[in-house]
Amino acid sequence: MYPVTQEFKEKILLPDRKIYGRVEIDYTDPFLDNSIEAIANENANISYPEQTTDSVNKSIGKVASLDGSWKLDGTYHLYGSGIQLGWWGKQFSDDNGFFIFPFPTLTVTFHSRVIHSLKVVGDEFRKEYPEDFKISLLNTNDEILYEETVTENNQVNWSKEIDPVSQVSKMKLEIYKWNLPHRQAKILEFFTSVKGIYEGEEIISINLLEEIEGASGKTSIGNVSSNEITVTLRNDNTNNRPFDAGNTQSPLYEMLKPNRRIKAYIGIKKDNDDMELVPLGTFWSGDWDVNEKGVSAKVTGWDRLKFLSDTNYGTNGILENCALYDLAVDVLIDAGLNEGEFWIDDELKDYIIPYVLIENKSHREVLRMIAEACLGYVYCDRKGIIRVEGTKPVSQQYEVMVNEQANISYPNQLVDGYEEADGLFASLDGSWNLEGNNILAGDENIQLGWWGKQLSNVNGYFVAPYPKAILSFQPKAIEAIKVVGDEFRKEYPVDYTITIYDSLDNVLSQQNIVGNTDIRSEVEIPENPTNVVKIELEITKWSHPGRQVKILEFIDILKIIEIPPKDYFTKNNPVRYSDMINYVEVEAQPIDAEGNKLDIIKVIAKDDENISQNGLGKFTLKSNSLIQTEEMACNIANRLLESFKIPRRNLDLDWRGNPAVLLRDTISLLEKKETNLYKVTKHELEFSGGLRARLSGRRVIE
Repeated sequence: MYPVTQEFKEKILLPDRKIYGRVEIDYTDPFLDNSIEAIANENANISYPEQTTDSVNKSIGKVASLDGSWKLDGTYHLYGSGIQLGWWGKQFSDDNGFFIFPFPTLTVTFHSRVIHSLKVVGDEFRKEYPEDFKISLLNTNDEILYEETVTENNQVNWSKEIDPVSQVSKMKLEIYKWNLPHRQAKILEFFTSVKGIYEGEEIISINLLEEIEGASGKTSIGNVSSNEITVTLRNDNTNNRPFDAGNTQSPLYEMLKPNRRIKAYIGIKKDNDDMELVPLGTFWSGDWDVNEKGVSAKVTGWDRLKFLSDTNYGTNGILENCALYDLAVDVLIDAGLNEGEFWIDDELKDYIIPYVLIENKSHREVLRMIAEACLGYVYCDRKGIIRVEGTKPVSQQYEVMVNEQANISYPNQLVDGYEEADGLFASLDGSWNLEGNNILAGDENIQLGWWGKQLSNVNGYFVAPYPKAILSFQPKAIEAIKVVGDEFRKEYPVDYTITIYDSLDNVLSQQNIVGNTDIRSEVEIPENPTNVVKIELEITKWSHPGRQVKILEFIDILKIIEIPPKDYFTKNNPVRYSDMINYVEVEAQPIDAEGNKLDIIKVIAKDDENISQNGLGKFTLKSNSLIQTEEMACNIANRLLESFKIPRRNLDLDWRGNPAVLLRDTISLLEKKETNLYKVTKHELEFSGGLRARLSGRRVIE
């Protein structure tokens, strides 16, 4: 579930709920439009003219320079790679702030467009800006179409709306005077990007489709999904028909092009009148559909993964002992993404491929091969980040540490999913009797959990340092924490603290539990942090005096989304035997050191009893050059068989909808007299002032 506040969770379920939408479209974007180029006639040793077109109006702070303004007072930042600096000129202004010819000049070129506004942003932190300057708008023949001369400006962020000027392909900024003497020009933003923000009646509809696409049609793992959004916006005389292709007075004239970035949101208004909107993702537009006799403009967009089908990748020769993690990084960097635009599961470091040779395959296809080899997923999340995830068992995704433990104790069992001990184990804490109902511990295969060493006092309190367990893992969102004591002994923590940290050891949330009376307890984390790498359990009081800590389970859990019958319209969930797999054949494709393909190795995993009861459900995983060994093929075959051999009831649900529901979320449905859980595999949202949704899911077998 996308992290939302408790108020959101409550209001999205109200019978008379009010739903709000928002759409943002970047009609000019230097990262998408290769025609945008910024050139200066002079530059300081460190200067980034291209940053004057990126729509970022703030730098990181006061950046140190050798113009005499730098003070060692702790308020200045040193230059660093990738900082937001903008264009810094080379020439220093004189005693009165004037520059001499040739004046500092910045020129931005782009595809022909209509200009409606002008903008010049100086350095807010230094309080520096141009006082006298001229902006010229030119066409492709360098003919001046418009000029704006400004004198005695006193604003760091200067802007002006002008009558529309069409066919502009070049903007030039010439600076004559600076507001301070002996300083160089410092311009953070100049190019006037065009972004459309649409809310309320401006939005006719938003339709979102998210889907886990299994390459086999049966499995939902080892695949690359691509999400889609369709936005319909108002286009009539009340808003001067901005989307009409022939409307030369529109700020969007000649800008309704493919590959424009679209972001959409759906949410609620909070009691304090602030909007809480859930992002639906980041998409790139196709062609626009605008009927000039109609009242709407429609555009469909796809997430970034769709466009990775159009570009190709190849390895630089043969890669030896290559981890799937390193291969995925190389593929995404080669596709033009930076490290902040993708996330790869550390699990992929464990998959080492003897020899990798890839020639002229699409980036998307190589990502699919990677996902298939680790039985993982590749998808874009709601923030537009491409995620490459594995499917390692939950118990292997954590590092468990404790500050104390008994002679026999198994802390790693805290995250294994088992919430009950194998029996009443003998202990030297005074609770052991000789009535024959105690089990001697010692076999590490038994389910015991973490037992502490310190005994609580007569009132159940421990002394510092208190018993503590710590879980570490890769960054992720945390919604709730589960803590389970000892059911057989009826023992549990009474007072305890759960602390949640990010990678810099900043405390993101701290929940102090006092007076707990439950052996099994779930603690919600109201902040819904998304960048958690560590959670800590510290126990100060136990339910019984003179006893040590006995914790069977301590782990983060995803919130199960309950959908009551009143919230859905139709439900269809028959058992689908066609999706059952009880006979798996996996083909391994060995490659030698020269890149030659060797004979294919076929591995079979099957369940004969299941076949006799339910009929044959066969699945073949064809050769993949990243699956090269018999051991790897066996692992894949056995995991697929275990996951899909049980016939399951799939779900198709038409319901009121919640934009915070994500693919792979678990939902809970009351069906007649039983409650069943389903993992979401497909999600469709329809917003048109109100909200309706359809989802498909695969039943979770406990």
